[in-house]
Amino acid sequence: PTLVNVPQGGELGCNPTPPVCAPDFMATDNCDTDPFYECTAGDITGDDCFKQQIFTYYAEDVCGNSTTQEVTYTWTEDLTAPTLVNVPQGGELGCNPTPPVCAPDFMATDNCDTDPFYECTAGDITGEDCFKQQIFTYYAEDVCGNSTTQEVTYTWTTDLVDPTLVNVPQGGDLGCNPTQPECAPDIYATDNCETDPIFE
Repeated sequence: PTLVNVPQGGELGCNPTPPVCAPDFMATDNCDTDPFYECTAGDITGDDCFKQQIFTYYAEDVCGNSTTQEVTYTWTEDLTAPTLVNVPQGGELGCNPTPPVCAPDFMATDNCDTDPFYECTAGDITGEDCFKQQIFTYYAEDVCGNSTTQEVTYTWTTDLVDPTLVNVPQGGDLGCNPTQPECAPDIYATDNCETDPIFE
């Protein structure tokens, strides 16, 4: 018999609808007007990610002549996002630090994709004149489109201006037998960034 409408099979990509026997499969024969035909779905085999299934298309005529054709499908089954590796914690960097950068040893691993895409993007530095913030976005995506994103925030103070002393006396010659001078009682300090600078 001749098998009719047997699919080609092939690679189905990521997380496809599971394959089934072709609904329009049939068989014709030169003598038998109604040959027997059937499609048998084999077990799904493979590892956790990469699957395979073989469908066997078969026909036999009344005289025992038979035809068999195997159709193989492969696909990737992956609903797990990549794992980001060596992502820093971020945090407060203190005063006038070296500007933060993307972690040089950042990478990503995946349960199925041996070479997932990953990148780090540095956001703009924002904030006031003194108090700065920058957000870094760490991202990874596998071949099946599963993705992971993690934001890392740094804050710091940019301040290269000294405090200003207020009400500091001029000093000078106090003349003869003066009252012993003392620290000015109304001295204080102001600063462009710090609201309560230390003074003494």
